[in-house]
Amino acid sequence: MMNFQGEHLVMHKALPHHTSITYFVNSWMKGNHKNLKSIISYNRCGWHINIDIVLDDLKPEKWDETKRPRYFEYTSV
Repeated sequence: MMNFQGEHLVMHKALPHHTSITYFVNSWMKGNHKNLKSIISYNRCGWHINIDIVLDDLKPEKWDETKRPRYFEYTSV
């Protein structure tokens, strides 16, 4: 993931470890991956990324509508 240079990272039938996701998103938030607009993950049936662990690691801020729209609109995937 760290070498990704596109706009929309789409993972299909992938199961990255939550630490890889956390590391990548933190890198993005620090200004790397300047082209990146979204991360989309479609997992295999029965395989799930534990989003609670990822969010706990990232320590996200509460959503603020003055900073960005509630939903990201993308033109293609």
